[in-house]
Amino acid sequence: MERASNGFLDQLRFLVSSGNLLAALEHLNLQSGLRFTALYRYAGVATGDFLLVDRDDSGRPTAEWMQRHELCRSFVEAMADMPAGDDASPDLTCVEHPLAALVQAYCSLPLCVESGAIFGLLCQFDMAPIVIQPSTIALMRELAAALNPRSVREARRTYFEGRVDRLSDMQDLIAAAADAGDDARQMFDSFADPLRAEAFRKLEPDDALAIEARISAIWSNVDARP
Repeated sequence: MERASNGFLDQLRFLVSSGNLLAALEHLNLQSGLRFTALYRYAGVATGDFLLVDRDDSGRPTAEWMQRHELCRSFVEAMADMPAGDDASPDLTCVEHPLAALVQAYCSLPLCVESGAIFGLLCQFDMAPIVIQPSTIALMRELAAALNPRSVREARRTYFEGRVDRLSDMQDLIAAAADAGDDARQMFDSFADPLRAEAFRKLEPDDALAIEARISAIWSNVDARP
């Protein structure tokens, strides 16, 4: 199997770790050359159960856009209901959906937890007969593996820990501000508060509390300096 290029792969991992799944899909869409890239998660798995990237999208929601979006959503839902197999490019002739007869390029992978249970579908498709490259399937496999709920949690936590490390590296700068008569706590909070708030929005509660504790420890170190 052909490997995804390091540049595309590194950027994909960064986007997933930062919690920006839509940007990760846009990145996948750019590499594949296919018009549509979609992520579907079964109801009850997560909020935002359907994400769609349309490379021809003008960015302005219109009645036509809404109709196309819903049509693509129902098509992806129909594909998600098909039995999962090892073939990333299944036969669409048995799919009862208006788009099935129009789609000329399609590839998909199931999204699975560690036990093997399927919780969603990652797919790309186009109405033009575009050749799907092995590197596209390789990159999709990387994203599908990274979307395992446990992997997403670990990647997001690692991403935030790296940001806390960078905040810790600023201790000398903040202490110098205090020596110059500036409000060191105000400077610290200007960096720490947005990071803390984002952690509580994007991380599991236990992980967010651990990040908050590390942030508080950094200020304690600064405040304890003579």
